[in-house]
Amino acid sequence: GGHVLILAAIDPRVKAVVSVVPVVDGYATMKRVHGETRFAAFEQKILDARRQAVLGVEDRIAFSSLTPTEELSVWPFPRIHQVFHQIKESEAPLHEHWSTTESAELLLNYRIFDFLPRILDKKVAMIVAEGDNITA
Repeated sequence: GGHVLILAAIDPRVKAVVSVVPVVDGYATMKRVHGETRFAAFEQKILDARRQAVLGVEDRIAFSSLTPTEELSVWPFPRIHQVFHQIKESEAPLHEHWSTTESAELLLNYRIFDFLPRILDKKVAMIVAEGDNITA
């Protein structure tokens, strides 16, 4: 969802976009969804992964978890875990439910706000999920 807003800003060929439940500020979103204590653990995981990367070791983190208070994940919502595993069973058997820790770190730096003034002349539709407690 956030990517299409940035693309609309940087590519003059784009005349219209549909943004579906966009992450617009990765750091604020991660801090909010993890809460104070788990966010500190999330940041520590990233720091540990940086140390491992120096040794040539790629680190992984669960994409989501059924037990987010016990298993650290990027998106600490059991419902996300359930939905992705249903999709894995029905149509995407090769899905692996993890992210590199490096990509989780990149999410912390993801912000679209500097691009927004550049899309004032574009047609933009934003679809948000009813009752969404994840996307700000």
